[in-house]
Amino acid sequence: MKYRYVFVIVIILINIPAHAQIFSFSHYTPANGLAQSQVSDIIQDDNGIIWIATRNGLSAFDGFGFKNYYTRDSLLNNYIFSIYKKKNGTLILLSEDGYCYYRNRKFEPLPLDSLGIKGIIRGHAIDDEDKLWLIINHGHRSNRLFKIVNDSAIDVSGRYKEDGYSFFTKINYDPALKELIINFGNKLIKGFSGDSSRVIAKGDKVFFSKHLNNRTILSINGKNYLPGKNEPVLIDPDKKTWDIFPPLLVYNSGFDKLVFKNTEQKAVFPWTHGRIIGFYIDRDSTIWLRGEEGLFRISSSAFLNFTSEHGLATNIWSVVEDKDHNIWFASLNNSLQKWDGENLHNAENYKTIIDPPFYMGSRALSDGSILFTHSEGVIKYKNEKFYPVPYIENQSEFIYESPVDGTIMVGTVRGLILHKNNETRKIPGFS
Repeated sequence: MKYRYVFVIVIILINIPAHAQIFSFSHYTPANGLAQSQVSDIIQDDNGIIWIATRNGLSAFDGFGFKNYYTRDSLLNNYIFSIYKKKNGTLILLSEDGYCYYRNRKFEPLPLDSLGIKGIIRGHAIDDEDKLWLIINHGHRSNRLFKIVNDSAIDVSGRYKEDGYSFFTKINYDPALKELIINFGNKLIKGFSGDSSRVIAKGDKVFFSKHLNNRTILSINGKNYLPGKNEPVLIDPDKKTWDIFPPLLVYNSGFDKLVFKNTEQKAVFPWTHGRIIGFYIDRDSTIWLRGEEGLFRISSSAFLNFTSEHGLATNIWSVVEDKDHNIWFASLNNSLQKWDGENLHNAENYKTIIDPPFYMGSRALSDGSILFTHSEGVIKYKNEKFYPVPYIENQSEFIYESPVDGTIMVGTVRGLILHKNNETRKIPGFS
């Protein structure tokens, strides 16, 4: 007897009509496992882990729970005020006394004194070449600007110094403008690109703040502007905004409701958790809020129902997401399909390797590849190509990758196979 499977895909969206939305709300505090309630920054790594910097520890959220890290785990400082992600996936954790890398599942602390720098960090940015920029405070109104190249510090204060405005107060690299933006004593804001520079704002009270995706938001005489290549554009005439991600406008109205607004719609949430400090949107469009009372998560979901009438194969036994956020469906009826967010595509080139039924247990690995289980073993998909996996020759039904040492475990009908660093070990008796 054949069973007809109907699979439902959940797509997280922000800009869908309100009547189609289902909002879920979660509030996290130390009682739920968060390291500390005062959250200073949030970022998502290439594996989908949400990293939360707090004033007393670092939390990693995998969708189910938190794992916390402290100086005893090789953090430089328990108070982390910012996190950057380099193009290669390495995280940079910034504290006032230096920074710490997280790569290859390890923390690598680099205190300022190891770079020959005396003082504390008062400003920071990372440019499009993954170079770190630091404003270092040496004392009262004595700030210097350093560029970090291969973990060596270069004092560039003289190059970026402005006559009459020598006090560096803030720095940001704006990826939309491709400019290094520097605030001089809350009197002058300039943009630097290569050997050229320009005045962005000048006056008695001008400053900027860094917002989502490192965009720069200007404050000029109490009003918020988005800098452009020419004149700044007024984006917040009502002065209600606590954080901005054009075209999404977000504000905490009277601390009793939360408003998300763009050009087409507005969503309003009742709010009883005090002031909101900032927000982050992850790759699933989930909104993470940093507030006075902890960490908050708001998801907006729409449901699309796919069946064979839409081209989906029947008897779907495995579903997995690749590094490019495509969804793959492996069928017991020998079908392998990819959904790219708009259309379903039938994969064919794997059939030169195998053409068996697919089973449950397919898994995306940390190196960006996917292992698909089938009745004769496993095939590997990476960089748009399929490869046989020679160390597995039997019917396979589950795959697991250890987050500790990267060991790949494959359950087959003849036992458990462990694979690490091109070495394979078989443990019979597990089936």
